[in-house]
Amino acid sequence: MAMNNLYMLGALGAAGALGGGIYLAYPSSTDKPASTTTIRDKLVKDSYTILNDGHSDWSKVLEKYNDTKITPDRRFTQSTETIELDVLKRSCESALSHGEDESLYEKTKLWCTVPRTLQQRLEDLKIKLLRTDGNDDQDKWGKLKDLYKAAGDKGIKTFAINNPDDTNAWQQLRDECKKHLNKERWDSEYEYYLGKVSDWCSDKG
Repeated sequence: MAMNNLYMLGALGAAGALGGGIYLAYPSSTDKPASTTTIRDKLVKDSYTILNDGHSDWSKVLEKYNDTKITPDRRFTQSTETIELDVLKRSCESALSHGEDESLYEKTKLWCTVPRTLQQRLEDLKIKLLRTDGNDDQDKWGKLKDLYKAAGDKGIKTFAINNPDDTNAWQQLRDECKKHLNKERWDSEYEYYLGKVSDWCSDKG
């Protein structure tokens, strides 16, 4: 199956102390090679919206950052210390101006952009999802169901269509897709299901 529409989908500075908190500390621009593309640039190009200083989502992002369920490797530093909002904002400001770095990019994407559910993210990428209520898009679901029968390890993990030749078998795929649409980006499997939902739950024309 064509997966080109997800290729645009696609993170760790030294820690420094400031104002009683921990923030990212990077070498000054004179100490690193000139870069024509910053992490901010790449995020905007990849259809993310950067959190501005007064954005209402900061409180939710901070709550998630300090959640003990978030493993240290997903935070800006390896510390499990609870941080304040001003510290997170400074970390974002520093990271956003940094040159391209894949690991740092992933963290900045997680903590410095407007949160999007899986469904919202796919909409941002102009990926048209099939309807998941009633019998709308039944024919398109049916075609995807037929392709899914031969998907093998390219399918959605732990999901198989029972009696795939049954008249209503397409509903199983539709319902599986619906389960994942509201995943938040802090979910450890968000990126995995972002790809799978794009592949198996969208209008391929």
